[in-house]
Amino acid sequence: MKQKFTIKKVPFATRKHLVEIADKGDAWDFNRQLCPIAIRQLPDNLELTYPVVLHSTHEHRHGEPCELHMRMMFTLPDDNAFADVPLDYFDSLPIGHVVLLQDELISILFEHEDGTPWKLGYFMWNQNTRRAVKYMLKKMKNQQTKEFLESFLQDEIAFAA
Repeated sequence: MKQKFTIKKVPFATRKHLVEIADKGDAWDFNRQLCPIAIRQLPDNLELTYPVVLHSTHEHRHGEPCELHMRMMFTLPDDNAFADVPLDYFDSLPIGHVVLLQDELISILFEHEDGTPWKLGYFMWNQNTRRAVKYMLKKMKNQQTKEFLESFLQDEIAFAA
């Protein structure tokens, strides 16, 4: 049976984004806010990312109708965190390309805001991971992304040898 890969676009945040969301929470005055003290305890590591696990539009503030905004859930090291943000802030978050194999997360390609790739994440390098990267390589349009993925595959082949 042929295995079917799919690619989904998923917004993600860095620690910098989470600190900004926490700091602006009072000004935005939405129901769900991040605790600035707790967020600042996250490791200050540019390589760490926090994909938005769930998100939906929301139109209430303290039980009253208000402007449309986005409710997001992040998976943090010890817990899940929810935050409500304006739609334009949500739209400004960088995007990761998640590769799924029959609803199982195989890998995620992270890109800078300008679309250049900077990190490929995966749980364990195996045959499915290699095939997922090759699938991404075939589907992606950006030449820099293609070169990044080709280089990644070459490095993994050299490492395995």
